[in-house]
Amino acid sequence: MPLKTTHPLALSRLFNEEIYLIDRAETTSVVISDNRKPEVPSFEYFGDNNKYLLILVDQPGEIHINKENRDDLEKILKAMNMELRDAAIFNLADRIGTNFQELKDFFACAKVVLFGIDPARLSLPAIPGNQIVEYQGVKLLATYSFAEMADSREKKAAFWNEMKKLQV
Repeated sequence: MPLKTTHPLALSRLFNEEIYLIDRAETTSVVISDNRKPEVPSFEYFGDNNKYLLILVDQPGEIHINKENRDDLEKILKAMNMELRDAAIFNLADRIGTNFQELKDFFACAKVVLFGIDPARLSLPAIPGNQIVEYQGVKLLATYSFAEMADSREKKAAFWNEMKKLQV
């Protein structure tokens, strides 16, 4: 036995989408609008991002950052009166095609530090090394990787002189 009803309350319980009656004699084409928002990528990261500081590393084989570099980073942040939880540490190693806009939208970052990452990889314009630049309202610092700084006092000093300018 077919169900037949025209009662608006019954119809609203049966259908959760809008239904339109289209007079085909007057209409030659139908445009369907998809009001869904584009899917925003999700990123797994270390820290709580309390101070909207995004730290990007490229460490294949690591989930976030290796322990030695995390310890170094903790010392750096402590010198800036911050903690690891104040930042978001994200490993780009397995994220081919990730761009700056996706990261900016997801992390709502005010500052980004790129440790050994070419800005072009994130579709950013050329950024001079160890010099803070502002791009789309975000302060960016492209610097050496932790490995490059490990045995060089000059590189550590160049990095630190700019990094301390990012203090909150």
